[in-house]
Amino acid sequence: MKLATYTGAGSRIYPSGLQVGDVGIYTGDARFVRLSDGIAFYGVSPTLTGAVLSDIGGHNSTKMLVSRTDVGKFGADPEVLVVDGGGKVIPAWNFLPAKTGRIPETFWDGFQAEFTITPNACISYVVDHIRGGLYDVYHAAKLYDANARLTSACVVQVDKKSLARMSPEHTALGCAPSLNVYPNTQQLQADGRRLDLRFAGFHVHIGLGRMTEDEAMPIVKSIDQIAGVCSVAALGEIEDSRRRIFYGRAGEYRLPEHGVEYRTLSAVGLAHPAVTSLLLTLVRIGICLAFTCPNALCSDAQAQDIINNNDVVTARSLVAKLGRQLTSWLKTDLVYSMAATNAMQLITHGAHNLLDMDDIEGSWMLINGGWRPHAEAYGASLKNTTLERLKPWL
Repeated sequence: MKLATYTGAGSRIYPSGLQVGDVGIYTGDARFVRLSDGIAFYGVSPTLTGAVLSDIGGHNSTKMLVSRTDVGKFGADPEVLVVDGGGKVIPAWNFLPAKTGRIPETFWDGFQAEFTITPNACISYVVDHIRGGLYDVYHAAKLYDANARLTSACVVQVDKKSLARMSPEHTALGCAPSLNVYPNTQQLQADGRRLDLRFAGFHVHIGLGRMTEDEAMPIVKSIDQIAGVCSVAALGEIEDSRRRIFYGRAGEYRLPEHGVEYRTLSAVGLAHPAVTSLLLTLVRIGICLAFTCPNALCSDAQAQDIINNNDVVTARSLVAKLGRQLTSWLKTDLVYSMAATNAMQLITHGAHNLLDMDDIEGSWMLINGGWRPHAEAYGASLKNTTLERLKPWL
């Protein structure tokens, strides 16, 4: 892929309308994307045969992401909290082993259960792998406590007296500080023995290859503007805003060797597989828009304010204003029109109004089975989920 100027017509151009002097990205597979077209790269960019292009220097062509097929494999290391029959958190070290670094694996990370998954370029298979991690956590917890259950909460309270008796390795707050794309953003540091709250996040990994901070920043900002803002619209009413006082703020990321780890989303997004699929799709759209259509849904400042303050009203207002454009992005990524319709319903009206967000075990089919590979089971993805009738007051 390279940034180029179109300088002359070839023997065939489809669709028509390309003009000499248009600047865009040539993908190397006879597709040329005009930067002025914005989202046009999703399947309607011109196909060139024998066209003349002049290369524009000064750009790292390997980072110019054009379409969903240019985005590398997705991975994740989600955290989930487990509670007993009375709603009290069960520390994950009671039923899971320590982390070894293998992929995939399931392990304890303080009070939270955590797991890594085998990465895949297909979101449906990523959802399969996430289901596998949740299955392992659930059944390991049930062996320890017959009344154990997974909770969709991203914040739980722990007993201060119990904290005082625990070892340092168990009370330590596991996450090292994140990077942040926005200047003057600081994580609130806390003493794990004194802090009586624990948090769970849904961290998404994108295999883009080794990147510098400068290369990653536009990608993370674009994900914030699409996935971050839309996650507030879809999940904000059941989020716990206390989490973002400590971590998971807008713009948080890390740079592992394989690419980018986006750390803003919370474990509430794991409550239902259709919602998990939605969030991963929005992350992918955000990545694809990073270089061709920045600030597509909102500005950096708007994204920061909406995410950090869990501003559901403003998030949904933006979605309503730009709903047609957002719908077109979802349709071109998800392919199936029903999937895009369901996605917009979840974003516009709130997932908790349309899905059972309190039954992780049932929604992910962890108890009685029935899950089919590629998230093909009924209710497991956006394309084969029937949303409940909207509540009368919506």
